[in-house]
Amino acid sequence: MQQVSGMQLFILFCFVFSGVFCTTELAVIRQKRQMNICGTYPNQFYSMLPCSYWTSQTTRNPYMCDNGGRKIGVGCYYNYQCTPYAINAVCVSNCCCTSPTLTTRAPIIPTTTTRSVAALAYCYNGQRTQVRCTTSVDCANGQTCINGVCCTTTGQEFSGSCGGLPAISSCSAGRICGQFTCTTSNYCCECAFGRTAGLCTNNNGILSCPTGYSCASNGYCCATCANGRAPFGSCFNGLCASGYSCQAGNICC
Repeated sequence: MQQVSGMQLFILFCFVFSGVFCTTELAVIRQKRQMNICGTYPNQFYSMLPCSYWTSQTTRNPYMCDNGGRKIGVGCYYNYQCTPYAINAVCVSNCCCTSPTLTTRAPIIPTTTTRSVAALAYCYNGQRTQVRCTTSVDCANGQTCINGVCCTTTGQEFSGSCGGLPAISSCSAGRICGQFTCTTSNYCCECAFGRTAGLCTNNNGILSCPTGYSCASNGYCCATCANGRAPFGSCFNGLCASGYSCQAGNICC
């Protein structure tokens, strides 16, 4: 299957959300791969347009947001879908906007497009993604929430729903899976995230699992991230997003 580049994901992401065209120039620059870092701290943001474009706009134009910031060419439903593109960015009327509010956070600015792509999670098939999710409702049209991240729907989600391994079955009505767990992709696996290490061992009434795993309520050994957060996708050939590592159970923490 042909893999989707980071730039293609960016274009798709901007156009699929509610049919919102956050910037009309994106259609013209679909083939360009240059990512510019525009604005001044704390209102810096990634732009596929030259920075001079934004500074040439008048204060009353369709590229300004109601919060006083500027549209940065990304569609959204939630604030967290905007933060990879601008520090303290927010979702305003289905468009990601810079925030005019001052912040004391130090800017995290990738110096190259490569570093920006490196920060994206891996889907089960090697595709890269930036959006966390709990169900497919959190994702754009044409995407499925699989292993806790939004990935382009291919019809092959069954093959990688259990931390990269095939699902046991589809979840039934009410997200029921019997002794198994209904995952974010609506498929049944032993664990909510990642791969199981097998059934918990009963040692004189004490349930135990190998190092890196804990005994889940369904009796299977499942891995979790030490910080208590959901994994940022599953490992793909041992790879994770920059800043994350592949841990027991094939999860990125």
